[in-house]
Amino acid sequence: MDSEKLMRWMRMCEYGASLFSKCGKRQYFAFVLDAHGRVIGTGYNGSPPGRPECIDGGCPRFQQGSAPGSNYDNCVSIHAEENALLFSDFTARRGGALIVNGTPCWGCAKKVAGSGVADFAYLPDDSYADLGRCVDLITSCGIRAWPL
Repeated sequence: MDSEKLMRWMRMCEYGASLFSKCGKRQYFAFVLDAHGRVIGTGYNGSPPGRPECIDGGCPRFQQGSAPGSNYDNCVSIHAEENALLFSDFTARRGGALIVNGTPCWGCAKKVAGSGVADFAYLPDDSYADLGRCVDLITSCGIRAWPL
């Protein structure tokens, strides 16, 4: 992948996160691109429909001040990567890319690993204890990881 194009996508993720993300801790946005570089899905981190958003007091993880990268079992949000994959077609994303302006948690890393994309671009955050394990899982499945 072209690093200049990836940086433009990353800036768009940052902008999308500032507009749509409902997390009180981190604002993430993700794009799914097909093999030709066309957008086929987007996602941001936010609560499932009908639930109070994190920023509105609906997330125990935020209220408890959980450390970045720690266990996400108390997070009510559907993460940006998850939403982008949920709202894109599996057959259309085969050989494409997933781009997110953050670091994947373990749960998202598993979903990325099975998503069918060929490339995964992300912003690394060294405060995530599982970063190496997450990236190892993704790359062990033949996906190229692009830390930006």
